[in-house]
Amino acid sequence: MRVVKIKDANSRNRLVQRKRRLVVFWRIARTAALFVFLSGIFYLFFFSQVFQINEIKISGLELVSEVDVRTSIENTLDQKEFKHIRPNRNIFLFDAAALASTFVEKYPELESAASKKDFFHVVEFNFVERKTVGIWCHNEECLYFDKTGTTWGKAPKSSGTLLMSIIDERETRPARLDSDMLKAFGEAEDSIAHIGSGIKNVVIPKDSFRDFWVHTTMGYPIILNLDSDMPGQFKIFKVFLDQRKGKEFIPQYVDLRIDGRIYYK
Repeated sequence: MRVVKIKDANSRNRLVQRKRRLVVFWRIARTAALFVFLSGIFYLFFFSQVFQINEIKISGLELVSEVDVRTSIENTLDQKEFKHIRPNRNIFLFDAAALASTFVEKYPELESAASKKDFFHVVEFNFVERKTVGIWCHNEECLYFDKTGTTWGKAPKSSGTLLMSIIDERETRPARLDSDMLKAFGEAEDSIAHIGSGIKNVVIPKDSFRDFWVHTTMGYPIILNLDSDMPGQFKIFKVFLDQRKGKEFIPQYVDLRIDGRIYYK
């Protein structure tokens, strides 16, 4: 049987308890330090002004209201989580690119939108609007369209040379002008300009498959076809007109649908 002195046993117990208290102290200290650190990060990101967005720059808008776009951006920045936190105000957390893409979806007038963060307080949005090529009318409803055939807005029915005016008399209007038509209309516009005239409007007849009528500033329409050699036909037509200089030539229409031939009435 081993004899243990009571004094030595008490000393060892106190030492063990001291070590336990020290371990508990350091655990609490580390936990407290971690809590203070995370609280500091939380405050820095969500409540301090260090990384807060306080300026929005917008460029490239004319057709779309800059006020509406700015209001939408501000509303997104001020969206709250847990009643008080506005995470989108933090320049690192704000997904500016995703918001820019929503504007392209919302406004058909926009061709593209890009964003840029100027750390640490500024976000820039750069927009590119569609370039208006003309006005497309169907059943008295007129829309603007661009070089891709994309339509938007409501346009006044017009006739002139500043914007190409297309009157679509077909029963069903497609969602957009197809690329073949746009190419043909552009070639017709360029070719007519080369003979010293302009386009008042383009008419797609109700029963048309590939034909269209171009009403010119010369006072008579020209019938064309999507598959014809447009530049070649107008070169021949220019020679035809040059031969008739000084003579009255006001037909009901001129038909250039068949390559190498000119018909008129």
